[in-house]
Amino acid sequence: MAAQGLESFLEPGLQALGAYSSRIALARGSRPIESIDLDAALARSHGQDPRWDYGIGLAIDSAPHTAWVEVHPASSSEVKPFLAKLAWLKRRLAFEACRGSKSFHWIATSGVSIDSSKRRLLASAGIRMPRQRLDL
Repeated sequence: MAAQGLESFLEPGLQALGAYSSRIALARGSRPIESIDLDAALARSHGQDPRWDYGIGLAIDSAPHTAWVEVHPASSSEVKPFLAKLAWLKRRLAFEACRGSKSFHWIATSGVSIDSSKRRLLASAGIRMPRQRLDL
């Protein structure tokens, strides 16, 4: 799941998400293999960058999948910062190191208040509306 040099930051299961792990629901046939707090792992080397929060390596019906999860306030004014983090993630990570399919998700830290123009921006980036709980 993790790019070269980040292996030492991998945690078993959902442990890297700490308290946020309770916001992840796994469908039948899915199991977490490993997770990483990408923000913490890259804080020193990418301190001023808009870093992404977490990666989760999963087996979904035995097929490898990497879910990238950002835990962030979900308001219209936060859509552009979220999209900057997504762009950073896509530029910085060596996706060839990720096994299987990939998905990107936004978990809202509290309520969701995003206007229609920002919803369209998210949709054009292939991002579902943020939720307080993520079903994988």
